[in-house]
Amino acid sequence: MPHYPTLALIDHALGNRSHPFSASLDAATLELDARVLAADYWSDTVWVTGIISETALRRVRNELERRRTALEVRRFERIDVKLVVIGTDIDGSLTPGPEIPEPRWALSQAG
Repeated sequence: MPHYPTLALIDHALGNRSHPFSASLDAATLELDARVLAADYWSDTVWVTGIISETALRRVRNELERRRTALEVRRFERIDVKLVVIGTDIDGSLTPGPEIPEPRWALSQAG
């Protein structure tokens, strides 16, 4: 049994071999989303009969594709990180250059 049964069903039904949902880095999140969407758009008999309308299947697939794209974009968003070095800079290599602004506060050195 696949780890992501809802995604595997969608991938198999649509022949989604080039970019399957079940192989996505966000498959765990997408599986949860797929279960909610399936409950909203699919008949309860889908899991017993294996019969689903193409419209209902594509509706869930399109929404999952939108969510997968949003998750992938979020993974590549830039975040600002400040680097603070505590201790002595023996050779001066950690002195801020033009691309690293001076800190706005003074760091005290004990020693």
